Amino acid sequence: AALSLQLGDLDAVASYLDRTLLAAREMMGDLLLDRPDDTPEAGCMVRSTAATAEAGPAAPEPSRLADREKVRVLLADDYPDLRELIRFQLEKAGFVVIGEAADGQEAVDMARALSPDVIVLDLAMPRMDGLQALPTLRETSPASKVIVVSGFATGLMADRVLAAGAARFVEKGVEMDVVGLVEAVVSEPAS
Repeated sequence: AALSLQLGDLDAVASYLDRTLLAAREMMGDLLLDRPDDTPEAGCMVRSTAATAEAGPAAPEPSRLADREKVRVLLADDYPDLRELIRFQLEKAGFVVIGEAADGQEAVDMARALSPDVIVLDLAMPRMDGLQALPTLRETSPASKVIVVSGFATGLMADRVLAAGAARFVEKGVEMDVVGLVEAVVSEPAS
C-alpha cells in the first residue's frame, strides 16, 4: 500500500487496505468465537488497553448543509487518531462534536450529561465495550441516534447492534463515510 501510494496509484492503495481490513476482520471473528455459528456476547470485546497508532489518512472534502451546525455529535472510540479524523471530517462538514469518549462507560456518562443528537460508537473499547454500552445509551439518551463503527465484519455484528437499537452499523475502513451516515440518521424521522 505504501509503495502504491508513493506511485500515486490510489485504487491500488484502497485495494490493499481493504484486503488487509478484511483479513483483520476475519481474524477478529476467529479470535472472538469458538465456532463460526457463534454470536459475540456483550462484554467480550472489552480491550485491556486503548488502541494507538502513529498516523492517519487525510479526510475527504464533504459537502455542506446549512443546518449541520445544529447537529451535536458525541464520538466514542478508544483510538484517538480515529476520533481526531472523524471529528475533523464532521466539523469540516459543519457538524458540532460536543465530546469524545475513550471507552463505553465514558460514552454513557457523556451521553447522559450532553444529550447528543448522534453518537458514533466503536464496539471494542476498554472498560465497557460498545455492545454493553448500547442498551444503556438508548435508555439514558433515547433521542440520540447511534451509529456503530467497528473493525468487526458486518455479517458478524450488524444484526446484533441494529437489534440493540443502533441506527446504523458500518465497518471501519477506506470507504467509511461518517459524514454521510450522520446526514442520513439525522434526516430520518424520530422512532
